[in-house]
Amino acid sequence: MSTNFAVGILENSKIKAIYGHWDGHIETAGKTLQQHYDVAKTKKLIALGSVSVLGDEIGVKQDFDSFDGRTNKTCLFYGRDRGEDDVAAKTFKTKEAMVEWFETPFFYLLDAKTGVWYASRGKTWFKLKNALGRK
Repeated sequence: MSTNFAVGILENSKIKAIYGHWDGHIETAGKTLQQHYDVAKTKKLIALGSVSVLGDEIGVKQDFDSFDGRTNKTCLFYGRDRGEDDVAAKTFKTKEAMVEWFETPFFYLLDAKTGVWYASRGKTWFKLKNALGRK
């Protein structure tokens, strides 16, 4: 069973966000984002649109339906890898609008100005590194 999530970046008072399908828990997607995604890499992630699998690396185009040779270290995108349309990032003015649009249990937001990741399970936002037990 999947655990959906949304990941976005806050820049110039706007949020660009994408949908994520698998392993959206803080201990999985949250940990991956905190450990492997800075501002530049997050912009690349979001530019590729909705993701089925969030990996440590963005990687290159791959066969969406083949499990041979694939590791969980590489992202699997609906657009790039499966050829789907209508998977581009959505733009929002507020975190609340993002939460309302995606209706997923987990949300992740990177502040491009500070480089700090935030997470939410609805309306309460907190620093992601604190939820992962890092000071």
